[in-house]
Amino acid sequence: MPEKLLCLQRIEFEDGKKELRLAYFIIGKKPKRRGKWVWGQYCTFIPPKDFKALVLEAQKRRWI
Repeated sequence: MPEKLLCLQRIEFEDGKKELRLAYFIIGKKPKRRGKWVWGQYCTFIPPKDFKALVLEAQKRRWI
């Protein structure tokens, strides 16, 4: 069983702005959440064009 699950979300704000959020779930380790999937404490928002540039650069470097 994995200990972390990554997810990519597309968020549209009320003003119409769209961004991507790379987030994650982990298996909890503290007593109340131990052994349960919990939302990761930190995640990043990134405009789609910036995300695409990162992916293209990673492909260029043969990282993915």
